[in-house]
Amino acid sequence: MQVAFYFIVLAIFAVLAISFVVFSGLIARGASTIWIIAMAVKNNLPLPDLVDAQAGEYSGRRGKQMHDLADMLREGVPLPIAVDHYGRLIPDKGRLAMRVGADSGTLAESLEATAEDLTQRQDFEFFNNYYLLCYTLLVLNALLVVVWFLMYFVVPKYQEILTGFGAEPGIAFQWVLAISRFEPIGWIYFVLQLTLLILLVRALFPVFHLFALLDRVDFLRSVIRGMLYPIRPFGILVDRLTPQRHTRDILGFLAINSRSLQPLGQTIDSLARYHPSQAVQRRLTKCVERLKAGEGIWDSLQSQRFITAREMGLLKAAEMSGQLPFALEEQMRSRDLSRAHRYNIFIEFARTFGILLLALWVGLIAFAFFSPLVQLMNDLN
Repeated sequence: MQVAFYFIVLAIFAVLAISFVVFSGLIARGASTIWIIAMAVKNNLPLPDLVDAQAGEYSGRRGKQMHDLADMLREGVPLPIAVDHYGRLIPDKGRLAMRVGADSGTLAESLEATAEDLTQRQDFEFFNNYYLLCYTLLVLNALLVVVWFLMYFVVPKYQEILTGFGAEPGIAFQWVLAISRFEPIGWIYFVLQLTLLILLVRALFPVFHLFALLDRVDFLRSVIRGMLYPIRPFGILVDRLTPQRHTRDILGFLAINSRSLQPLGQTIDSLARYHPSQAVQRRLTKCVERLKAGEGIWDSLQSQRFITAREMGLLKAAEMSGQLPFALEEQMRSRDLSRAHRYNIFIEFARTFGILLLALWVGLIAFAFFSPLVQLMNDLN
């Protein structure tokens, strides 16, 4: 089973590598559409004509949907409603920016900031995660090949040699055999590789907009979504336990509206109604209720764990001194740096731990194979 799965892994990995090359030019599609809409709103340009012009660059379902979107805009349908009707043309964050920006009168600014953020973060995060998963898969499969070769080709001959000379393999050799032939390890390895493959596919989809391409084939789309369905409960659980994952985006919208002198309470209310995560919606709704009860905006956000007590004090001081937009932007950058720092620490720790385990395994194999030979040579002498 492990050998067959290994070749399946290689086949899937080859397909994903080809997809990485073929679809690399599609990375900025969603962000480019947001840029066009932001430019049209900011400069009072005819948005339907610009959307139609960009639709001519794409073929298939995406191009047709963009033409249909332009027709809806010509008929007078509000932009957020029209975009929601063709949701896959623009990422969730872009649609949220349209809703919040339209409510607060900062549509152009919200879209520009969102498009810039999507472009920069996609290049850094998604590609780094992609290469990390590829590297992990290669290391695991290389280890599988080495162990499989030793167990099926080297070990039988080695045992024959030792038996011919009447030598005992030794306790270390028995440990290696027991570990290699322990059936649950094979299943654990199988689940680990399958999990990594699912994560790899999930990381590739938002980068290359493969969901939009799969919209042409209903059956294939259903199969892929079914494969990714087990991940959804995990994402919902993470949103419930770690609301601060969305703090950066919330601070970004607050910074835009603060710079435009728009009421921040209205921004929180819009986010509570339109945020794509239901767990975040519930927390933001509680913030709105606290605001209506007379509580300060920063206290309400801190009570729902969106910001820390330190950040709350800093933002209150910045608001009193008239430096709130600057403070909000600095908190966004600080969270980016902090997240990148924690992520890099985790990766380095995991890499060091993995290398240490590999070194111990290689050392155990070397000792298991050479200690009986050394003992045999001593006996012969």
